[in-house]
Amino acid sequence: MRFLLDQNLPVRLCALLQQQGHEALHVEVLGLGTATDAEVWAEARRQDAVVVSKDSDFMVLAARKGRLVRLRVGNRANRDLFDIIDRNWPQVVERLDGGERIVELRA
Repeated sequence: MRFLLDQNLPVRLCALLQQQGHEALHVEVLGLGTATDAEVWAEARRQDAVVVSKDSDFMVLAARKGRLVRLRVGNRANRDLFDIIDRNWPQVVERLDGGERIVELRA
């Protein structure tokens, strides 16, 4: 599965998702670090990627069409964020594979 990580997430998170067998892109690497949510969403659609973000604004876009993983984990140290994602990502992917378009991951 392909994921597009929003600017509010660390670029290094891509490596963790890649270790789990996924393709992971980050808006910074794609030159979209200052892009609007609509531009990020459009890029995700072009890339056939699931947006991953902490930003609740993507919920409106996801309600129309597309797929979103919204991280509701609060402000945490990167190692804590990585641990939460590492432990829970298989279930997130399972839910996406099962047809859910919006998956919220809570700490």
